[in-house]
Amino acid sequence: MICEQCEREFHVGCLRKKMNNDLRALPEHKWFCGAQCKKIHSTLQTFVAKGDLELPETVGKILKKKFKGKASKPSQTYSNMKWRILKPNSNSEDNGALLTRVKTILEEQFPELALRKVDGSLDERLIHTMVFGEKIDRHDFFGMHSAVLMIKSEIVCVGIFRVFGEEVAELPLVATEKDNEKKGYCKALLLCMEDLLSTLQVKTLILPSASSMKAMWKRKFWFKNLKKKQLEKYTDNYQKIMPFEDTIVLHKLIHKS
Repeated sequence: MICEQCEREFHVGCLRKKMNNDLRALPEHKWFCGAQCKKIHSTLQTFVAKGDLELPETVGKILKKKFKGKASKPSQTYSNMKWRILKPNSNSEDNGALLTRVKTILEEQFPELALRKVDGSLDERLIHTMVFGEKIDRHDFFGMHSAVLMIKSEIVCVGIFRVFGEEVAELPLVATEKDNEKKGYCKALLLCMEDLLSTLQVKTLILPSASSMKAMWKRKFWFKNLKKKQLEKYTDNYQKIMPFEDTIVLHKLIHKS
């Protein structure tokens, strides 16, 4: 059995012994390993269905500080800013177009990103596959969501993430649209995502970083090195965590809301 949210695999015998779950037949609908995973899944679906979302108050304060003393009026910039959670196969009419824009921004910022397959070959469809929740080689990205920050309906920053239950969420890729770099939008989007993860009661956010970017993630976004033993624990429990070659995995504890 595979949990719809954390994507961990469970043997039916183990469910009976350790979790008091006397499963006698395959469930007809989605199956969750526990109440928390079911709640996380339901809450994410609710956020996707809401469409455009107001930014949390903490984000507004940071943006006002960022724009202080600049020509742009912070009140105007902030009032035109929304954020949104996207999921492939959503019923929203503009979902496909927005995901395509997410894919374009990520491909512009990571033009050489590819996945090394089992046979050693490289597949350049990695970003498309992640954004649209598809499968490539042994990697299944069904649980991926996209988070986007928008100004007047134009996407300025994007991130793709996956929540593995309450223990950990991963953020494999995040990027700002080239014409909108160095304006604080990446920090704004990450704060929105952290607010969401706090609502979901997720404990930790992890991300892969190139060595050249590690100091930036630590200084500006308060990430820390993830110890090897802890990473091994995560990858043992959640085998779909995305590995990237030549990266360092960082982590950040999520404050409870």
